[in-house]
Amino acid sequence: MALNVGLTAFKAHANALATRPDARPLLSDISVPTLVVTGKEDLLCPINNHLLMAEHIPDVTLHVIPNCGHLSTMERPSRVAMHVSHWLALNASLFA
Repeated sequence: MALNVGLTAFKAHANALATRPDARPLLSDISVPTLVVTGKEDLLCPINNHLLMAEHIPDVTLHVIPNCGHLSTMERPSRVAMHVSHWLALNASLFA
């Protein structure tokens, strides 16, 4: 990413992520069915972060993809698509 956007923009992006307000206290306020998909080997946003999300979001479906890191849609696109398609089918009435 740094090569594509340049070092200055990459640093600004990293700083914005590191200094943004903590939104975790708001997770329990989510009032719609929510899908969380993560790679088990994600080093940028470790699995414990996603487990915390799943613990605090009232109506959550969590899928942890094995042998997958941070970019699950690029590393395991068919697995992610399967989980999203299945979740959308289960929640189709919400989108009608």
